Amino acid sequence: MNNRWAILMMPGPWSYESIEAWFPGIITDSLAIAGDFEPFWGRHEYASMGGCYYAGRLAVSEELLRIGRQASVLILREAYPGYIPVGVWNVRESVRNILRGRPEILSSLDECLKIVRGWLSLPIKLWMNNSRLLKTKAHQMSLEEFLL
Repeated sequence: MNNRWAILMMPGPWSYESIEAWFPGIITDSLAIAGDFEPFWGRHEYASMGGCYYAGRLAVSEELLRIGRQASVLILREAYPGYIPVGVWNVRESVRNILRGRPEILSSLDECLKIVRGWLSLPIKLWMNNSRLLKTKAHQMSLEEFLL
């Protein structure tokens, strides 16, 4: 459907972020990026990017419940010219389908971002600049790492 996705599930307490990049020619004449973040304690306002945020959240929450885990989750989506917005069900079902596949299990965020760089068209720096979760994970040391 002229979309590419990357779903990162990183060790840590629950947090969720979804970011979409819509290429020129779909909804505007320039690149449009929208995203929202939810920390462990949840949100208090409706997500600015609307139902797509919640559709992705539902799908990853179902998977985490199924495997009995929690994680910091980041969904990255690129929508390319030719994509016709068909509703939030597309996000929910696309994320569910991706999560049914075999995951890449990687040992570091850097290794993960190298893989994502090959899947998505936009530079990692652009995703990093728009993601609270990536900034935190890239620059904040865990207590376990600090004590080593």
